[in-house]
Amino acid sequence: MRGRAFALNQTIMFLAQPTVALMAWWLVPQSPLGFDGWRWVICIASFGAVIVWFIRRAVPESPFWLSQQGRTAEADEILSAIEARVEKQIGRKVSVAKPIFIPRSLTKAALPDLWRTHYLGIVITLVAFNICQAFAYYGFSSWAPTLLIEKGITVTKSLQYSFIIAFAAPLAALIAMSYADKVERKWIIVTTAFVIACAGYGFAEFALPSAVIACGLAITFANTTLSFAYHAYQTEVFPARIRAQAAGIVYSASRVGAMFSGFVVAFVLRNSGVSGAFTTITTAMVIVMLVIAIFGPKTREQVAA
Repeated sequence: MRGRAFALNQTIMFLAQPTVALMAWWLVPQSPLGFDGWRWVICIASFGAVIVWFIRRAVPESPFWLSQQGRTAEADEILSAIEARVEKQIGRKVSVAKPIFIPRSLTKAALPDLWRTHYLGIVITLVAFNICQAFAYYGFSSWAPTLLIEKGITVTKSLQYSFIIAFAAPLAALIAMSYADKVERKWIIVTTAFVIACAGYGFAEFALPSAVIACGLAITFANTTLSFAYHAYQTEVFPARIRAQAAGIVYSASRVGAMFSGFVVAFVLRNSGVSGAFTTITTAMVIVMLVIAIFGPKTREQVAA
């Protein structure tokens, strides 16, 4: 179920992409009320943070975390609400164990414990993976309009193409819900990395608009599929006792990759053009394929320790 949950989350999240792309296509060439169009796009999109703030306030706290803090009455209240909702859905009574206080010392591993186990190799593998995958994900999604302009396409047309390409993101996540927990995630990651590498080459080399859009759709579709797969994968490879710390360490590497990808893509684009930019992205995807294919463990039907 974890894969479907991630896919559903991605579907909802990526529905915003076509909306923002549509605003950019419409507003960037204009200056409503004397303000540059791109400023309007950023300001309007930022209101999403206000909506998220209200949504997060409505999300109940984890009963497990509450039990760790000794707040068993609050944990029991949340579990009772979940129990009542499930009973209404399935039409019969269910029994849920009462929460008890669980000392954090029994559920939390010290950081040195991670370095002393065989999971250290997996951490190193996923750190390398996260740094490289960020180059493809952010290197393309953030730079797509600029890359199109560098190919000689006008600003308005490039934003139009980006708007069309953005529709692949929620569609990919929606389709992924049908197979998310039926296919080994390791091979989903490897396959999508291969698609990104191939479609990236076509995006850089093709001149026909339909071919450029098709390659852009393929990259976005594969990027979204890769995203849901690796988010689930990098939690499943670790046992529950060290999962939070280990997953946090490896995922922070993607933030490093995202931070530097913009500078690297900009530098390569200036000196080597669109072909050079996508050669960089392709190289990163080849590394992703090799690292996960060779060193990544399988996780399907694996029960966490």
